[in-house]
Amino acid sequence: MLGKTVTQYLGFQKIVLALIVLAWLVRLTLSLAGTPNASAKWVSVTAVLLCGVLYYGVAVYTRGFGSYKQLYPLVLFQSVLGEGLVALAIVLAILTSRDNIYTAPEYSGGGDGKTWVHVVAHLVVGGVILPLVSWGLSSVVLLPLYQPVIVAKMGATLDVASGGRYNFGVGIGGEFPTEVGGRGVSQCVCRSCRARRAQGRLPVPPPRP
Repeated sequence: MLGKTVTQYLGFQKIVLALIVLAWLVRLTLSLAGTPNASAKWVSVTAVLLCGVLYYGVAVYTRGFGSYKQLYPLVLFQSVLGEGLVALAIVLAILTSRDNIYTAPEYSGGGDGKTWVHVVAHLVVGGVILPLVSWGLSSVVLLPLYQPVIVAKMGATLDVASGGRYNFGVGIGGEFPTEVGGRGVSQCVCRSCRARRAQGRLPVPPPRP
């Protein structure tokens, strides 16, 4: 799988995988023991998943595990485990007819969470959507607000750090006037000025002989 075995992926992130299981178990146990959802919710599987994605997004490169192409399997294993455990808690609620925090209306779109549709939704999110969203890093640079050399250096740095997966998006901004003023670029207040300034930064000069 992208140059690594499943065992290597699991071993590299075994700590966060264990934390996901622990957070799920503690949250479920508190809920079944009668702890109010307002208190049990602070033990969050989602928070652990988010921290895992952020940490391994850097660690996969800095710890020499590989390039950022290895990040997708890492995120996939975390997401499948987390969402799979949530789906398991919903299945338990369906089979036992006993609600828990994972089937509470506030975490089920406002309706009854003890449904097979809810189970499938978590499996689809965990196995497909969430990993792709987490992996698909991209950025849009407001080109008129930066000097060309600075933009080139930022883009090159991100491209190297992401293993060639950085998508350089360009925009002219303007939706938030304070953002333009905060950059100290007073001539970029009007849309046409920003467009001309951005256009002047796009052509790539020919190499020197």
